[in-house]
Amino acid sequence: MGREDRLNEALSAPSAPRPKRAGRKRDANIETYYSSPEIRSRMARLREEWGVGKSELTRWLLERALGLVEKGKLKPPIETITRAKLD
Repeated sequence: MGREDRLNEALSAPSAPRPKRAGRKRDANIETYYSSPEIRSRMARLREEWGVGKSELTRWLLERALGLVEKGKLKPPIETITRAKLD
């Protein structure tokens, strides 16, 4: 299964409402994102090699990637998809 297939599967899966956690408020600075098994293993390899934690590595990579995007040095391969709609 390719990356696009996994993403489509994750996006098309029906989402059931999650029950609220009793007694604990969620930290507004914490976000949860989908990552493929391939990305998770690559991140684990880097964490072990560099001796850093998940959040620290993720934050560092995101800051660098966002900087490149904002400077126009990194652009995603965006493809417009047209869908047909039936009555």
